[in-house]
Amino acid sequence: MNLSNFEIKNGEGIIPDGTTQLSFVSGHWFINRTELTSVVIPDSVTKIGTSAFEGCTGLTSIVIPDSVKEIGNSAFKGCVNLSSIQFGNGITKIGSFAFEGCSGLTSIVIPDSVKKLDSTAFEGCIGLTSIQFGNGIAEIGHSAFKGFAKLTSIVISDSVTEIANSAFEGCAGLTNIRFGCALKQIGMGAFKGCVGLTNIVIPESVSKIGIGAFEGCTGLASVEILNPNVKIGWNAFMGCPYHP
Repeated sequence: MNLSNFEIKNGEGIIPDGTTQLSFVSGHWFINRTELTSVVIPDSVTKIGTSAFEGCTGLTSIVIPDSVKEIGNSAFKGCVNLSSIQFGNGITKIGSFAFEGCSGLTSIVIPDSVKKLDSTAFEGCIGLTSIQFGNGIAEIGHSAFKGFAKLTSIVISDSVTEIANSAFEGCAGLTNIRFGCALKQIGMGAFKGCVGLTNIVIPESVSKIGIGAFEGCTGLASVEILNPNVKIGWNAFMGCPYHP
């Protein structure tokens, strides 16, 4: 069966019960069906795979059931009007460019079940204002949210041990960060140019703050570092009112 030929009635896509996988590869997809505004995904689906809903510019919201274990590469790429995602509690992996260019998204809550979040999963989601990470993710990848100027708040879960290089670089609107208690390393340039930051508390678990980690955070006047033995990289706070 080819979902690209399935009925869309009054904007709603119909996925029959018993369907287990949606993807470009399997031949079950809604790719570029611009008339699609909503879809009910049955509990039989375990994977939303490659390009399943890519280019569905009319899609505004999606509820992903607990049965889904993986969201594949480019699954919702270019769904520019997607403003609401409700993730199920069974998802373990969100793939490359899964939500690339979904500029209508304003907030995301990643469930605890997610173990792997590709660093490009939300590339180009420039409308995001808040992100809450679940307690399954160990690393926030390289440049994962770089340049998200509207992002104001992030909650780093207690499972995250590393924030990679440039992960939040250039997030000029960021004013509030809550670091988790398992964080060990803040990478090079991780928060470079986050000019909206005024104060942060770096937990005792952090042993290394990378080169230029907070460089150019011109509003950052108060930093509380709870580990007196933390290694602070060159220019980590260059251009900040705070000086270690």
